[in-house]
Amino acid sequence: LDSLQMALHQAKTAGYDLGDIKRAEKLLNQEKVREELASAIHKKKPTALRNALKKARRTRGIDKSELEGASKLLAQLEATDLVTESLREEDMGMLRTAIVRAKSAGIDRDSIEQAEIILKQTKARELLKSATELRRADLLKLALREVKAAQLPDSELAAARELLQELQASRGRQSHTQQQQQQQQQQQ
Repeated sequence: LDSLQMALHQAKTAGYDLGDIKRAEKLLNQEKVREELASAIHKKKPTALRNALKKARRTRGIDKSELEGASKLLAQLEATDLVTESLREEDMGMLRTAIVRAKSAGIDRDSIEQAEIILKQTKARELLKSATELRRADLLKLALREVKAAQLPDSELAAARELLQELQASRGRQSHTQQQQQQQQQQQ
């Protein structure tokens, strides 16, 4: 491109046809834009790719297939960045959005599955925490099923299982006490 640029400069100073020079400058500009786009694709940096794409879309003569391929890569890079950011910030709402974007951007299935597993495990942990805080046996049973389905380690289940047993035993004692009270009332 540098040699072409120098040749154009020499043609101008030598007095060549201005129309030919303008066409050559246009071609040179197209090649510069293509080179910038190719470089941004190679670097896989979303900001550089976004800027190169913007410039390429404004430049006549850039092939649609070049733009489509770069646009798809940009969507994939942005979706990947969103997944990474949501995991770093532990923002499950953002992670749900990121998973949807990753699927639509055509990110490889393995990466999406990993994010979905993390989301499922986090939901299960949150449900388990809430059920434990509320001390409700019905919610604990549900949470334990979710935790098991999310394939969390048994060590995360131990305290919840103990609490469930305690709640069930307490409920059994209450039931027994209530039955005794009813029997006493019937005898009187």
